Amino acid sequence: MTARDMLDLATLVVANARAIVHGPGSIAASGIEQYWTASKCRLDRWARALKQLNSTLGQSNAAQQHSTSHAVLEEVFVGEVLTRVCNGVLCAHDELRDTQSAAPIARSVFIGHLEARHRALRLLLRAAGSAAAWTTEVDRIRRRAERWTDLLIAHMLGACDGTEFAFDADRTLALAGQLRERDNGAVSDGHLLLASLRCAFRDVRLHPSPNADLQSRIAASILHWFPESMFDGAGVPVGPNIVRLLDAARDSTRPPSATDTREACPAPATSGDVPHMLDRRRHFS
Repeated sequence: MTARDMLDLATLVVANARAIVHGPGSIAASGIEQYWTASKCRLDRWARALKQLNSTLGQSNAAQQHSTSHAVLEEVFVGEVLTRVCNGVLCAHDELRDTQSAAPIARSVFIGHLEARHRALRLLLRAAGSAAAWTTEVDRIRRRAERWTDLLIAHMLGACDGTEFAFDADRTLALAGQLRERDNGAVSDGHLLLASLRCAFRDVRLHPSPNADLQSRIAASILHWFPESMFDGAGVPVGPNIVRLLDAARDSTRPPSATDTREACPAPATSGDVPHMLDRRRHFS
């Protein structure tokens, strides 16, 4: 799974936010659990990678360091678009049902992503201070991802209030007002939204994802949140990796996974952490 695929998926979530939030029933616990597990593994990998990059910044083999740093920071910044959009949807899903089944997991992943973002920003600042030319391009990608996050959240405000997960809540509300005036209150067209996002990142050279396997597992878990009616071939057109995962989701009774790796991730230390919430939910389901 590439960074562009994750942007496609963010658009898919926004276009179907109303169906996820207001649809019948609740999101399957298995889909939420896989989202937590794969996201936690990715956060752990980011922490290790950013620590190593910080310790080796400015050393020899600058070309390799440039490529690795660029790819990791890009994955953190671009991946945050999907994380924030998903938080808005999952928190609204629980709020509507007066439950705490998905929102605690979503917020835990979001907090972890914020910590990774802060580490990435510190690395970016250090590299910029050492006159590393690649930092300009990464910062341009970061700023563009932030603007598009706010625009995507603005698009789904009719289905759920995700402004707390926007980078700039005032900008998001202003964009939502402009969209209402432009569309005269109509639901935004998912095809047009996806085409616009792809066009916005068309001139950006996105590096291969250093955690493509975990990106696939995260994407597969998110697709498991969608109602079954979504898997009838009439959804928003997305990239080939997402199409493959959609096919797997339609044909499987469990969350689809492009890779069947079983990477061990540290379990939360206290009984109040997320997996135990999931255990309790399974007990009563």
